[in-house]
Amino acid sequence: MIEILRKEIAKFETREDKFNYLREILQILILKIIHDSGFFKNLVFTGGTALRILFDLRRFSEDLDFSLANKSGYTLSQFSQSLKNQIFQYGLEADTKENDKKTVHQVDVKFKSVLLDLDVSSLPGEKLFIRVEVDSNPPKGGKTGISLIHRYFIFPVAHFDLPSLYATKLCACFFRKYVKGRDFYDLL
Repeated sequence: MIEILRKEIAKFETREDKFNYLREILQILILKIIHDSGFFKNLVFTGGTALRILFDLRRFSEDLDFSLANKSGYTLSQFSQSLKNQIFQYGLEADTKENDKKTVHQVDVKFKSVLLDLDVSSLPGEKLFIRVEVDSNPPKGGKTGISLIHRYFIFPVAHFDLPSLYATKLCACFFRKYVKGRDFYDLL
């Protein structure tokens, strides 16, 4: 996997571009792992990264957001362990840390040496961080669909349809307790 990553980011000149595209490739890898592990029977892909990957939104996004559509057979610890094990199967090292104390569960995935291995960073301890968030009590009414991702891998992803994704952005813009400029950007 590391050679595939090296080849893909070699197309870019700046450290920032390499870092952003590397993160996006690893996000897609995590989506593939979620598919391969069968978690799309429980989860629906949503948020800014869904807009970017599925609908070509022109904004990089740091995290992967999901709504828990089917609680049967899902636990955050099993999900987190599956991510870590499968990342290792792809020849990459990552630590995972989970938090299920709030309604939105989090798994922080920290890729240990990938930045150093790919010469994106010269700092031995620098890690590439991707947060995976799962809303365990999502609002009702979102319509779902399935799309085929065909970048780096080919696999289907369960996601909210475009009107439902934008409905969540509208809610974020007008009802979030704090302002995130990216919500307004995504909406526009």
